[in-house]
Amino acid sequence: MELPQLTISQLQEHFPHHVKTWTHWSTQVDTAFMQQNLASSWSSFMNHIDEHSINYLQMSADLLQSKKTTKLILGDEIAPIREALDGILRDLPKSDVPDELKKMLLRQIRRLIDSIDEYRITGALPILDEVFATIGHTSIQKDGKNFLTDHEIGQRVLDVLNAVSAVVTIATGVPQLPQAVQFFLGA
Repeated sequence: MELPQLTISQLQEHFPHHVKTWTHWSTQVDTAFMQQNLASSWSSFMNHIDEHSINYLQMSADLLQSKKTTKLILGDEIAPIREALDGILRDLPKSDVPDELKKMLLRQIRRLIDSIDEYRITGALPILDEVFATIGHTSIQKDGKNFLTDHEIGQRVLDVLNAVSAVVTIATGVPQLPQAVQFFLGA
C-alpha cells in the first residue's frame, strides 16, 4: 500500500510536470485499496482500476526506469545461485563446521535467499546488503576467514557470494563488487 506514494515521490522528484498522470492513477489505486475486502478476489480490486490508470502506470514505470542505472536481474542469472545456496543449506548442518559458525551461516544464507526471493519487490540492494553481512559476520567469527578459504563448504559459500556479487554488480552498476569482496576478506 506504500508503493503508490513511493512511486509518486520519485515521479515528483524526477518528472514534476507529469502531475496529471499520477493524480489519475493514484486516485484509482487509493479507491481500490479503500474499498477492497481482503476476503474478496483480485478482480474486485481491479474493478476500480481503469484503462487510463494502467496506461499511466506503465508510462510512470517507464519514466522511472529511464532514470535508474540498474538493469533487471534475469531468472536464469539468479536461479543457479539460488540452487547453490539451497545446496549449502542442505550440506552445512551435517558438516564439521563449528556450531557457532554453522548457526550464523545458516541464518545468513537464509536471509540471502530471502533477499533473492524478494528481489522483484525490493530490488538488488538488499541482496548486496546480505552478501556483505554474510562476509562480515563470517569474518568476525573465530576461524571465519580461514573457513571461507580453507574449508570445502566455505569455498562454496565464497564462490556463491562472488557469483551473487557479480550479478548484482551488473544490475546496480556498482563497480567491481567481486574485487571488493576479495579485498574485504584480505584475499
